[in-house]
Amino acid sequence: MTAAAPLLLAPPRRGKVLEAGPLNRWVYGRFLTEAGWRYTSLDRWRRGNPRDPREVGFVDHEADLADLRRFKARSFHLFITQHVIEEIVDYEAALAEIARVLRAGGVALLEIPYDPDAPSSEPCDPDRFGNVWHFGADLVARVREHFASVEVVPLAQDGYGGRLLSCRTAPR
Repeated sequence: MTAAAPLLLAPPRRGKVLEAGPLNRWVYGRFLTEAGWRYTSLDRWRRGNPRDPREVGFVDHEADLADLRRFKARSFHLFITQHVIEEIVDYEAALAEIARVLRAGGVALLEIPYDPDAPSSEPCDPDRFGNVWHFGADLVARVREHFASVEVVPLAQDGYGGRLLSCRTAPR
């Protein structure tokens, strides 16, 4: 994917990274490990989301994103998730947990589908992927409540259009 603007909230070159809901062990896991990062992954289900089944037995930890107590506060430099937050009933608790496990100045890269033309987010019945939220423009403000800074980065490639929220925790 190409970004329309550079990521101003770039993470450090190495450190500890936590990815939630990885599609496979190679996309970020192998890439980051080979680049010197200490990579950890988690998913809510070892056998994948019942509404979007895939084998995720390769993940390191089975955990709900809204409850990351197995991880110490301020233990990761980087957090990555794509299309997971919309599956979390208490997504604000998940955002708080993500911010909690990030070190000072840590970066969360959150790809969350939302409609900037819709004024507000609405809960919904689970769709075929288990999404329980239709996020609107207010999502960005909600994310900003948990991070010191948030940059919205447009993503576009081969007909795909989305947004990445590049979030940073406060420095010390």
